[in-house]
Amino acid sequence: MVNEFKKFMFRAFADHANDPAVITHDRRLSFRRLEKTITVTSEKLRSLHIQKDEPVALLFENSPEYIILLQALWKLGAIAVPVSNRWPGELVHKSLLSIPCHKIIASEKTILPAENKFKIFYPSQLVSPDHDVNGVDAAIFSFDPDRAATIIFTSGSTREPKAVLHSFGNFYYNALGSFKNIPFTAGDRWLLTLPLYHVGGLSIVFRSLINGGTVVMPDEHRSMPENIYFNRITHISLVPTQLYRLLQEKSSVEKSRSLKAILLGGGAVPGQLVEKAFELNLPIHTSYGSTEMASQITTTRPGDPLDRLQTGGQILPYRKLKIAPDHEIRVKGRTLFTGYIQDNKITRPVDKDGWFATGDLGRMDEKGCLTVMGRKDNMFISGGENIQPEEIENQLNNIPGIEQSLVVPVDNAEFGQRPVAFIKDKSAPADILNIKRQLQKFLPKFKIPDHFFPWPEEKRSGIKPDRKYFVQLAKDLILSTGRS
Repeated sequence: MVNEFKKFMFRAFADHANDPAVITHDRRLSFRRLEKTITVTSEKLRSLHIQKDEPVALLFENSPEYIILLQALWKLGAIAVPVSNRWPGELVHKSLLSIPCHKIIASEKTILPAENKFKIFYPSQLVSPDHDVNGVDAAIFSFDPDRAATIIFTSGSTREPKAVLHSFGNFYYNALGSFKNIPFTAGDRWLLTLPLYHVGGLSIVFRSLINGGTVVMPDEHRSMPENIYFNRITHISLVPTQLYRLLQEKSSVEKSRSLKAILLGGGAVPGQLVEKAFELNLPIHTSYGSTEMASQITTTRPGDPLDRLQTGGQILPYRKLKIAPDHEIRVKGRTLFTGYIQDNKITRPVDKDGWFATGDLGRMDEKGCLTVMGRKDNMFISGGENIQPEEIENQLNNIPGIEQSLVVPVDNAEFGQRPVAFIKDKSAPADILNIKRQLQKFLPKFKIPDHFFPWPEEKRSGIKPDRKYFVQLAKDLILSTGRS
Protein backbone atom coordinates (compact mmCIF):
# COMPACT_ATOMS: atom_id res chain seq x y z
CA MET A 1 0.00 0.00 0.00
CA VAL A 2 2.79 2.43 0.90
CA ASN A 3 4.79 1.73 -2.26
CA GLU A 4 1.66 2.20 -4.39
CA PHE A 5 1.00 5.48 -2.61
CA LYS A 6 4.55 6.84 -3.08
CA LYS A 7 4.13 6.54 -6.84
CA PHE A 8 1.20 8.91 -6.62
CA MET A 9 3.16 11.77 -5.13
CA PHE A 10 5.71 11.85 -7.93
CA ARG A 11 3.89 10.76 -11.02
CA ALA A 12 3.02 14.28 -12.13
CA PHE A 13 6.37 15.77 -11.11
CA ALA A 14 8.40 13.00 -12.70
CA ASP A 15 6.29 11.97 -15.70
CA HIS A 16 4.89 15.39 -16.65
CA ALA A 17 7.65 17.74 -15.50
CA ASN A 18 7.37 20.07 -18.50
CA ASP A 19 3.56 20.07 -18.63
CA PRO A 20 1.63 22.93 -17.01
CA ALA A 21 0.61 22.28 -13.40
CA VAL A 22 -1.07 25.64 -12.71
CA ILE A 23 -2.26 28.31 -15.13
CA THR A 24 -3.62 31.78 -14.35
CA HIS A 25 -4.33 34.74 -16.62
CA ASP A 26 -0.71 35.85 -16.35
CA ARG A 27 1.29 32.86 -15.08
CA ARG A 28 2.09 29.33 -16.15
CA LEU A 29 3.85 26.98 -13.75
CA SER A 30 5.14 23.65 -15.03
CA PHE A 31 5.32 20.73 -12.64
CA ARG A 32 9.12 21.11 -12.57
CA ARG A 33 8.86 24.81 -11.74
CA LEU A 34 6.19 24.07 -9.14
CA GLU A 35 8.37 21.42 -7.49
CA LYS A 36 11.36 23.78 -7.31
CA THR A 37 9.26 26.55 -5.79
CA ILE A 38 7.81 24.13 -3.24
CA THR A 39 11.34 23.11 -2.24
CA VAL A 40 12.48 26.72 -1.67
CA THR A 41 9.26 27.65 0.13
CA SER A 42 9.48 24.67 2.48
CA GLU A 43 12.95 25.82 3.57
CA LYS A 44 11.57 29.29 4.35
CA LEU A 45 8.83 27.69 6.43
CA ARG A 46 11.43 25.59 8.24
CA SER A 47 13.33 28.77 9.13
CA LEU A 48 10.16 30.04 10.83
CA HIS A 49 10.28 27.02 13.14
CA ILE A 50 7.21 25.33 11.72
CA GLN A 51 7.34 21.81 13.09
CA LYS A 52 6.36 18.38 11.85
CA ASP A 53 2.67 17.62 12.56
CA GLU A 54 2.04 21.28 13.44
CA PRO A 55 -1.23 22.68 12.04
CA VAL A 56 -0.78 25.87 9.99
CA ALA A 57 -3.79 27.78 8.66
CA LEU A 58 -4.14 29.12 5.11
CA LEU A 59 -6.45 32.12 5.00
CA PHE A 60 -6.47 33.77 1.59
CA GLU A 61 -7.98 33.49 -1.87
CA ASN A 62 -7.23 30.85 -4.51
CA SER A 63 -3.86 31.49 -6.14
CA PRO A 64 -0.74 29.63 -7.26
CA GLU A 65 0.80 30.64 -3.92
CA TYR A 66 -1.97 28.74 -2.14
CA ILE A 67 -1.10 25.51 -3.99
CA ILE A 68 2.63 26.08 -3.42
CA LEU A 69 2.20 26.68 0.31
CA LEU A 70 -0.07 23.66 0.71
CA GLN A 71 2.62 21.38 -0.66
CA ALA A 72 5.48 23.17 1.07
CA LEU A 73 3.76 22.54 4.40
CA TRP A 74 3.28 18.88 3.45
CA LYS A 75 6.93 18.52 2.45
CA LEU A 76 7.90 19.91 5.84
CA GLY A 77 5.60 17.42 7.57
CA ALA A 78 3.15 20.07 8.79
CA ILE A 79 -0.64 19.87 8.53
CA ALA A 80 -2.38 22.37 6.23
CA VAL A 81 -5.56 23.98 7.62
CA PRO A 82 -7.48 25.72 4.80
CA VAL A 83 -9.93 28.24 6.28
CA SER A 84 -12.67 30.22 4.57
CA ASN A 85 -11.56 33.79 3.91
CA ARG A 86 -15.26 34.73 4.08
CA TRP A 87 -15.55 33.84 7.74
CA PRO A 88 -15.72 36.70 10.26
CA GLY A 89 -12.57 37.14 12.30
CA GLU A 90 -14.18 35.95 15.53
CA LEU A 91 -15.20 32.63 13.96
CA VAL A 92 -11.69 32.13 12.52
CA HIS A 93 -10.20 32.87 15.93
CA LYS A 94 -12.51 30.50 17.81
CA SER A 95 -12.26 27.65 15.29
CA LEU A 96 -8.46 27.66 15.00
CA LEU A 97 -7.90 27.78 18.74
CA SER A 98 -10.16 24.72 19.12
CA ILE A 99 -7.64 22.56 17.18
CA PRO A 100 -5.37 24.26 18.43
CA CYS A 101 -3.61 26.17 15.63
CA HIS A 102 -1.46 29.21 16.37
CA LYS A 103 0.16 30.06 13.02
CA ILE A 104 -1.66 31.56 10.02
CA ILE A 105 -0.58 32.35 6.48
CA ALA A 106 -3.01 35.09 5.51
CA SER A 107 -3.53 37.90 3.04
CA GLU A 108 -2.74 41.43 4.10
CA LYS A 109 -6.49 42.17 3.99
CA THR A 110 -7.33 39.64 6.69
CA ILE A 111 -9.05 41.13 9.74
CA LEU A 112 -8.73 39.22 13.00
CA PRO A 113 -9.69 40.19 16.57
CA ALA A 114 -7.27 42.72 18.03
CA GLU A 115 -6.42 40.35 20.89
CA ASN A 116 -5.72 37.35 18.69
CA LYS A 117 -3.15 34.74 19.71
CA PHE A 118 -1.72 33.95 16.28
CA LYS A 119 1.62 34.32 14.59
CA ILE A 120 0.73 35.67 11.14
CA PHE A 121 2.75 35.33 7.92
CA TYR A 122 1.98 36.58 4.42
CA PRO A 123 2.27 34.62 1.16
CA SER A 124 4.44 37.34 -0.36
CA GLN A 125 7.01 36.77 2.41
CA LEU A 126 7.16 33.04 1.86
CA VAL A 127 6.88 32.27 -1.86
CA SER A 128 9.88 33.25 -3.97
CA PRO A 129 9.47 34.80 -7.43
CA ASP A 130 9.92 32.42 -10.33
CA HIS A 131 13.38 33.74 -11.24
CA ASP A 132 14.72 32.95 -7.75
CA VAL A 133 14.27 29.20 -8.12
CA ASN A 134 16.06 28.60 -11.43
CA GLY A 135 19.10 26.85 -9.97
CA VAL A 136 17.25 24.85 -7.35
CA ASP A 137 17.43 21.06 -7.31
CA ALA A 138 14.04 19.79 -6.23
CA ALA A 139 14.47 17.00 -3.73
CA ILE A 140 12.12 14.04 -3.95
CA PHE A 141 9.80 13.56 -0.98
CA SER A 142 7.22 10.89 -0.22
CA PHE A 143 4.27 10.40 2.11
CA ASP A 144 2.92 7.68 4.31
CA PRO A 145 -0.77 7.29 3.33
CA ASP A 146 -1.78 7.36 7.01
CA ARG A 147 -0.02 10.65 7.69
CA ALA A 148 -2.16 13.72 8.42
CA ALA A 149 -2.52 16.04 5.43
CA THR A 150 -5.24 18.58 6.19
CA ILE A 151 -7.75 19.79 8.71
CA ILE A 152 -10.84 21.12 6.91
CA PHE A 153 -13.75 22.74 8.68
CA THR A 154 -17.27 21.62 7.79
CA SER A 155 -19.61 24.31 6.51
CA GLY A 156 -21.33 24.79 9.86
CA SER A 157 -24.69 25.34 8.16
CA THR A 158 -26.65 23.94 11.10
CA ARG A 159 -24.13 23.96 13.94
CA GLU A 160 -20.62 25.03 14.90
CA PRO A 161 -18.06 24.02 12.23
CA LYS A 162 -16.27 20.74 12.94
CA ALA A 163 -12.55 20.27 12.31
CA VAL A 164 -12.15 17.26 9.99
CA LEU A 165 -8.74 15.57 9.90
CA HIS A 166 -7.77 13.86 6.62
CA SER A 167 -4.84 11.64 5.78
CA PHE A 168 -3.04 11.66 2.44
CA GLY A 169 -4.55 8.26 1.77
CA ASN A 170 -8.06 9.70 2.08
CA PHE A 171 -7.44 12.12 -0.79
CA TYR A 172 -5.41 9.63 -2.81
CA TYR A 173 -8.14 6.98 -2.87
CA ASN A 174 -10.85 9.56 -3.39
CA ALA A 175 -9.04 10.71 -6.52
CA LEU A 176 -8.50 7.16 -7.79
CA GLY A 177 -12.20 6.42 -7.39
CA SER A 178 -13.16 9.67 -9.08
CA PHE A 179 -11.10 8.75 -12.15
CA LYS A 180 -13.40 5.77 -12.81
CA ASN A 181 -16.17 8.05 -14.12
CA ILE A 182 -14.24 11.27 -14.74
CA PRO A 183 -10.70 10.68 -16.03
CA PHE A 184 -8.36 13.66 -15.57
CA THR A 185 -4.85 13.38 -16.92
CA ALA A 186 -2.07 15.24 -18.76
CA GLY A 187 -3.54 17.51 -21.42
CA ASP A 188 -6.75 18.04 -19.44
CA ARG A 189 -7.53 21.35 -17.72
CA TRP A 190 -9.82 21.72 -14.69
CA LEU A 191 -11.18 25.22 -14.02
CA LEU A 192 -10.91 25.90 -10.30
CA THR A 193 -14.32 27.47 -9.61
CA LEU A 194 -14.46 26.20 -6.01
CA PRO A 195 -12.40 27.60 -3.12
CA LEU A 196 -9.41 25.60 -1.92
CA TYR A 197 -10.70 25.69 1.65
CA HIS A 198 -13.56 23.48 0.42
CA VAL A 199 -12.93 19.75 -0.01
CA GLY A 200 -14.32 19.94 -3.56
CA GLY A 201 -11.68 22.48 -4.57
CA LEU A 202 -8.81 20.81 -2.73
CA SER A 203 -9.57 17.42 -4.31
CA ILE A 204 -8.92 18.92 -7.77
CA VAL A 205 -5.32 19.65 -6.71
CA PHE A 206 -4.84 16.02 -5.66
CA ARG A 207 -6.23 14.76 -8.98
CA SER A 208 -3.72 16.98 -10.74
CA LEU A 209 -0.77 15.72 -8.66
CA ILE A 210 -1.70 12.10 -9.28
CA ASN A 211 -2.33 12.11 -13.04
CA GLY A 212 -0.74 15.31 -14.37
CA GLY A 213 -3.83 17.32 -15.30
CA THR A 214 -3.65 21.12 -15.13
CA VAL A 215 -5.37 23.32 -12.54
CA VAL A 216 -6.59 26.56 -14.16
CA MET A 217 -7.55 29.54 -12.03
CA PRO A 218 -10.24 31.68 -13.69
CA ASP A 219 -9.59 35.27 -14.68
CA GLU A 220 -12.09 37.29 -12.65
CA HIS A 221 -12.27 39.86 -15.45
CA ARG A 222 -13.59 37.27 -17.88
CA SER A 223 -16.96 35.59 -17.99
CA MET A 224 -17.38 31.86 -17.48
CA PRO A 225 -17.60 31.08 -21.22
CA GLU A 226 -14.55 33.24 -21.89
CA ASN A 227 -12.56 31.40 -19.23
CA ILE A 228 -13.62 28.06 -20.70
CA TYR A 229 -12.74 29.12 -24.27
CA PHE A 230 -9.48 31.01 -23.76
CA ASN A 231 -8.03 28.43 -21.33
CA ARG A 232 -9.19 25.40 -23.34
CA ILE A 233 -10.91 24.00 -20.27
CA THR A 234 -11.93 20.33 -20.30
CA HIS A 235 -13.32 19.88 -16.76
CA ILE A 236 -15.27 22.06 -14.36
CA SER A 237 -16.93 21.67 -10.95
CA LEU A 238 -20.15 23.56 -10.26
CA VAL A 239 -22.64 23.94 -7.43
CA PRO A 240 -26.35 24.22 -8.41
CA THR A 241 -26.38 28.04 -8.39
CA GLN A 242 -23.39 28.16 -10.75
CA LEU A 243 -25.09 25.70 -13.11
CA TYR A 244 -28.27 27.79 -13.06
CA ARG A 245 -26.33 30.89 -14.10
CA LEU A 246 -24.41 29.01 -16.77
CA LEU A 247 -27.66 27.80 -18.35
CA GLN A 248 -29.00 31.36 -18.61
CA GLU A 249 -26.38 32.37 -21.19
CA LYS A 250 -26.39 30.91 -24.67
CA SER A 251 -22.65 31.51 -25.07
CA SER A 252 -21.96 29.67 -21.79
CA VAL A 253 -23.95 26.66 -22.98
CA GLU A 254 -22.19 26.60 -26.36
CA LYS A 255 -18.72 26.78 -24.79
CA SER A 256 -19.65 24.14 -22.19
CA ARG A 257 -20.54 21.56 -24.83
CA SER A 258 -16.82 21.26 -25.59
CA LEU A 259 -16.07 20.12 -22.02
CA LYS A 260 -15.33 16.52 -21.15
CA ALA A 261 -17.06 16.71 -17.76
CA ILE A 262 -19.13 19.03 -15.59
CA LEU A 263 -19.10 17.70 -12.01
CA LEU A 264 -22.11 18.88 -10.00
CA GLY A 265 -21.98 18.92 -6.21
CA GLY A 266 -22.51 21.10 -3.16
CA GLY A 267 -26.09 19.91 -2.57
CA ALA A 268 -29.05 18.49 -4.43
CA VAL A 269 -29.33 19.76 -8.00
CA PRO A 270 -32.91 20.76 -8.94
CA GLY A 271 -34.44 18.30 -11.39
CA GLN A 272 -35.38 21.10 -13.75
CA LEU A 273 -31.71 22.14 -14.05
CA VAL A 274 -30.55 18.59 -14.67
CA GLU A 275 -33.21 18.10 -17.33
CA LYS A 276 -32.33 21.34 -19.10
CA ALA A 277 -28.59 20.58 -19.04
CA PHE A 278 -29.29 17.08 -20.38
CA GLU A 279 -31.46 18.43 -23.21
CA LEU A 280 -28.65 20.84 -24.11
CA ASN A 281 -26.20 17.93 -24.37
CA LEU A 282 -23.95 19.13 -21.58
CA PRO A 283 -21.61 16.45 -20.12
CA ILE A 284 -22.94 16.66 -16.58
CA HIS A 285 -22.18 14.27 -13.72
CA THR A 286 -24.39 14.51 -10.64
CA SER A 287 -22.80 13.37 -7.40
CA TYR A 288 -23.07 13.05 -3.64
CA GLY A 289 -20.13 13.73 -1.36
CA SER A 290 -19.07 14.98 2.03
CA THR A 291 -16.13 16.58 3.77
CA GLU A 292 -15.75 13.48 5.95
CA MET A 293 -15.29 11.28 2.86
CA ALA A 294 -12.76 13.65 1.24
CA SER A 295 -15.22 14.72 -1.50
CA GLN A 296 -17.12 12.39 -3.88
CA ILE A 297 -18.90 9.29 -2.62
CA THR A 298 -21.23 8.56 -5.54
CA THR A 299 -21.17 9.92 -9.11
CA THR A 300 -23.03 9.25 -12.34
CA ARG A 301 -21.23 7.81 -15.34
CA PRO A 302 -20.52 9.35 -18.77
CA GLY A 303 -23.57 9.03 -21.00
CA ASP A 304 -25.98 8.14 -18.20
CA PRO A 305 -29.66 8.64 -19.12
CA LEU A 306 -31.77 11.40 -17.59
CA ASP A 307 -33.36 9.19 -14.92
CA ARG A 308 -29.93 8.34 -13.51
CA LEU A 309 -28.78 11.96 -13.69
CA GLN A 310 -31.72 12.80 -11.42
CA THR A 311 -29.90 10.82 -8.71
CA GLY A 312 -26.48 11.15 -7.09
CA GLY A 313 -25.17 8.20 -9.07
CA GLN A 314 -23.55 4.95 -7.97
CA ILE A 315 -20.92 4.29 -5.33
CA LEU A 316 -17.33 4.88 -6.45
CA PRO A 317 -14.39 2.52 -5.78
CA TYR A 318 -12.72 2.54 -2.33
CA ARG A 319 -16.00 3.57 -0.66
CA LYS A 320 -18.90 1.61 0.84
CA LEU A 321 -22.41 2.92 1.42
CA LYS A 322 -25.60 1.57 2.96
CA ILE A 323 -29.00 2.95 3.95
CA ALA A 324 -29.89 2.42 7.61
CA PRO A 325 -33.44 1.42 8.69
CA ASP A 326 -34.19 5.09 9.48
CA HIS A 327 -33.03 6.02 5.93
CA GLU A 328 -29.81 7.63 7.13
CA ILE A 329 -26.86 7.27 4.73
CA ARG A 330 -23.90 5.48 6.28
CA VAL A 331 -20.44 5.23 4.74
CA LYS A 332 -16.99 3.80 5.24
CA GLY A 333 -13.90 2.96 3.21
CA ARG A 334 -10.41 4.23 2.47
CA THR A 335 -11.63 7.79 1.94
CA LEU A 336 -13.26 8.09 5.39
CA PHE A 337 -11.63 10.81 7.48
CA THR A 338 -9.28 10.15 10.40
CA GLY A 339 -11.57 11.93 12.86
CA TYR A 340 -12.80 15.22 14.31
CA ILE A 341 -10.35 17.36 16.28
CA GLN A 342 -11.43 19.26 19.38
CA ASP A 343 -9.08 20.53 22.10
CA ASN A 344 -6.20 18.51 20.65
CA LYS A 345 -8.17 15.25 20.83
CA ILE A 346 -9.24 13.10 17.86
CA THR A 347 -12.62 11.36 17.86
CA ARG A 348 -13.91 9.13 15.06
CA PRO A 349 -17.64 8.52 15.51
CA VAL A 350 -18.17 5.17 13.80
CA ASP A 351 -20.12 2.13 14.93
CA LYS A 352 -18.57 -1.26 15.83
CA ASP A 353 -18.46 -2.18 12.13
CA GLY A 354 -16.76 1.07 11.07
CA TRP A 355 -19.83 2.78 9.55
CA PHE A 356 -20.05 6.58 9.81
CA ALA A 357 -23.52 8.12 10.05
CA THR A 358 -23.58 11.06 7.62
CA GLY A 359 -26.72 12.75 8.95
CA ASP A 360 -28.11 12.70 5.40
CA LEU A 361 -31.26 10.81 4.48
CA GLY A 362 -31.39 8.80 1.27
CA ARG A 363 -32.65 5.82 -0.69
CA MET A 364 -31.11 3.46 -3.24
CA ASP A 365 -32.94 2.30 -6.36
CA GLU A 366 -32.72 -1.10 -8.01
CA LYS A 367 -29.81 0.10 -10.17
CA GLY A 368 -27.74 1.11 -7.14
CA CYS A 369 -28.22 4.85 -7.65
CA LEU A 370 -28.49 7.05 -4.58
CA THR A 371 -31.14 9.74 -4.09
CA VAL A 372 -30.48 12.13 -1.20
CA MET A 373 -33.64 13.34 0.55
CA GLY A 374 -32.13 15.92 2.90
CA ARG A 375 -30.46 16.40 6.24
CA LYS A 376 -31.77 14.36 9.14
CA ASP A 377 -31.26 17.29 11.52
CA ASN A 378 -33.08 19.73 9.21
CA MET A 379 -36.39 17.90 9.66
CA PHE A 380 -38.95 19.59 11.91
CA ILE A 381 -42.51 18.90 13.07
CA SER A 382 -45.46 21.14 12.25
CA GLY A 383 -48.82 20.25 13.76
CA GLY A 384 -47.67 16.65 14.23
CA GLU A 385 -46.46 16.30 10.61
CA ASN A 386 -42.81 15.78 9.65
CA ILE A 387 -41.46 18.38 7.25
CA GLN A 388 -38.19 17.96 5.35
CA PRO A 389 -37.16 21.45 4.12
CA GLU A 390 -35.21 20.05 1.17
CA GLU A 391 -38.41 18.54 -0.28
CA ILE A 392 -39.99 22.00 -0.41
CA GLU A 393 -36.78 23.54 -1.75
CA ASN A 394 -36.64 21.01 -4.58
CA GLN A 395 -40.14 21.96 -5.69
CA LEU A 396 -39.38 25.69 -5.41
CA ASN A 397 -36.20 25.30 -7.45
CA ASN A 398 -38.17 23.60 -10.23
CA ILE A 399 -40.34 26.70 -10.70
CA PRO A 400 -39.10 28.72 -13.71
CA GLY A 401 -37.34 31.91 -12.66
CA ILE A 402 -36.27 30.74 -9.20
CA GLU A 403 -32.49 30.56 -8.99
CA GLN A 404 -32.15 29.46 -5.38
CA SER A 405 -34.34 28.82 -2.34
CA LEU A 406 -34.04 27.90 1.31
CA VAL A 407 -36.75 26.79 3.72
CA VAL A 408 -36.36 27.10 7.50
CA PRO A 409 -38.66 26.53 10.49
CA VAL A 410 -39.93 29.33 12.72
CA ASP A 411 -41.79 28.92 16.01
CA ASN A 412 -45.57 29.03 15.82
CA ALA A 413 -48.00 29.09 18.77
CA GLU A 414 -50.58 26.87 17.07
CA PHE A 415 -48.46 24.35 15.12
CA GLY A 416 -45.16 24.37 17.01
CA GLN A 417 -43.16 25.32 13.92
CA ARG A 418 -44.04 26.45 10.41
CA PRO A 419 -41.93 26.65 7.19
CA VAL A 420 -40.70 29.99 5.87
CA ALA A 421 -39.07 30.30 2.44
CA PHE A 422 -36.35 32.59 1.10
CA ILE A 423 -36.26 32.93 -2.68
CA LYS A 424 -33.74 34.27 -5.15
CA ASP A 425 -35.91 35.05 -8.19
CA LYS A 426 -34.90 36.51 -11.55
CA SER A 427 -38.14 38.48 -11.65
CA ALA A 428 -38.13 40.71 -8.59
CA PRO A 429 -40.44 40.84 -6.78
CA ALA A 430 -41.41 37.18 -7.05
CA ASP A 431 -45.00 36.28 -7.92
CA ILE A 432 -45.91 34.68 -4.59
CA LEU A 433 -49.45 33.69 -5.60
CA ASN A 434 -48.13 31.83 -8.64
CA ILE A 435 -45.42 30.16 -6.54
CA LYS A 436 -48.04 28.92 -4.08
CA ARG A 437 -50.20 27.60 -6.91
CA GLN A 438 -47.23 25.70 -8.33
CA LEU A 439 -46.35 24.21 -4.94
CA GLN A 440 -49.93 23.11 -4.31
CA LYS A 441 -49.69 20.80 -7.33
CA PHE A 442 -47.02 18.70 -5.62
CA LEU A 443 -47.15 19.37 -1.87
CA PRO A 444 -49.85 19.01 0.81
CA LYS A 445 -51.13 22.25 2.30
CA PHE A 446 -49.20 21.88 5.58
CA LYS A 447 -45.91 21.95 3.64
CA ILE A 448 -46.66 25.24 1.86
CA PRO A 449 -44.56 27.97 3.56
CA ASP A 450 -46.43 30.61 5.52
CA HIS A 451 -44.08 33.38 4.40
CA PHE A 452 -41.93 34.02 1.33
CA PHE A 453 -39.07 36.50 1.65
CA PRO A 454 -36.56 37.70 -0.96
CA TRP A 455 -33.02 36.36 -0.75
CA PRO A 456 -30.93 38.71 1.44
CA GLU A 457 -28.43 40.93 -0.32
CA GLU A 458 -25.79 40.26 2.32
CA LYS A 459 -23.42 37.52 1.17
CA ARG A 460 -23.02 34.61 3.56
CA SER A 461 -19.85 32.55 3.75
CA GLY A 462 -19.51 29.06 2.39
CA ILE A 463 -20.83 27.08 -0.53
CA LYS A 464 -23.92 26.03 1.40
CA PRO A 465 -26.23 28.65 2.97
CA ASP A 466 -26.03 29.13 6.75
CA ARG A 467 -29.41 27.85 7.96
CA LYS A 468 -28.97 29.30 11.44
CA TYR A 469 -28.57 32.74 9.93
CA PHE A 470 -31.74 32.33 7.84
CA VAL A 471 -33.76 31.14 10.85
CA GLN A 472 -32.85 34.29 12.76
CA LEU A 473 -33.46 36.45 9.69
CA ALA A 474 -36.92 34.92 9.27
CA LYS A 475 -37.77 35.68 12.90
CA ASP A 476 -36.58 39.30 12.52
CA LEU A 477 -38.53 39.83 9.30
CA ILE A 478 -41.74 38.36 10.72
CA LEU A 479 -41.37 40.55 13.81
CA SER A 480 -40.63 43.70 11.80
CA THR A 481 -43.62 43.20 9.48
CA GLY A 482 -46.01 42.34 12.30
CA ARG A 483 -46.90 39.00 10.69
CA SER A 484 -47.50 35.79 12.57
